[in-house]
Amino acid sequence: MKITKAQRFSKQRALILEIIKNTDSHPNADWIYNQAKDDMPNISLGTIYRNLSQLEESNQITSLHDQTQLRYDANLAPHDHFYCRNCGHIIDLLALNQETRELISQHVHLDFDSYSLELKGLCENCKDNDTDF
Repeated sequence: MKITKAQRFSKQRALILEIIKNTDSHPNADWIYNQAKDDMPNISLGTIYRNLSQLEESNQITSLHDQTQLRYDANLAPHDHFYCRNCGHIIDLLALNQETRELISQHVHLDFDSYSLELKGLCENCKDNDTDF
C-alpha cells in the first residue's frame, strides 16, 4: 500500500491541525502561520498552505470561503455557519436538525446526503453596537 503525502506524519502538519482544532474562529492561513511561528519559528507560509491542502485532502479539516479569504474548520460534525456582515466573525451552529432535513428531502423529492447552509447578518456584539439595525 502506497502512503500519500497527506498520510505521512509531519510535525508541521500535526501542529497546524492542533492550532485549527483549538480555535472556533475559523482561521485563515495567515492567522495559522502566526500561531505556528510561536512553536516553529522557521516554518514558512508555503508550508502552512501545503499542509492545509493535505489536511483537507485527508478529510481532517474543511475549508469555507468568506467574502475575501479561505478559512479552515476542524469541526467535521454536520453543522452550519453564520457569517457576521460587519466584523466577519463566523459562528458554528446547527440550523437544520435531522427532522428538518427529512422534511426538505420529502418536499423537493430528492435524496440528498450533504448540504451547506450559510446564514448572514449581524452577530450579537455587532447588533448591540449598531444603531442602524
